[in-house]
Amino acid sequence: FALDFSDEIPPTQSQTITLSNIDSQKESLMLEWSLSPDKDVDYYNIYFSTSQIVAIDLLTPLTFVASSDTSFEIKHYLEKGLKHKIEDGKEYYATVIPVDNSNNYMRSEINTAYGISSDDISIII
Repeated sequence: FALDFSDEIPPTQSQTITLSNIDSQKESLMLEWSLSPDKDVDYYNIYFSTSQIVAIDLLTPLTFVASSDTSFEIKHYLEKGLKHKIEDGKEYYATVIPVDNSNNYMRSEINTAYGISSDDISIII
């Protein structure tokens, strides 16, 4: 598999991203998204933070998932190099960025889901 350097256009980001509670103890969150309409998506990077995500250049992805995945359960996250559990009542932000076969991806003007773990959060942005 070789990178196509003639492709410089990043894939379209998911238009629907939601972040919601999945258990009564509020110890994990479910991140769900619609697939990018672009056919050359190789995988998705997932970014998660306790502060608003405006651009991803200075962030490290929480993980990456296959191009066919549309959800990911979040139980832990990294912040300042330390592993943390999801906490009841805390604000969280997440985004899902498609990466294509040429390693192109959007770096700014990204859609972000926001939520507080104690509420019934299902925010579409």
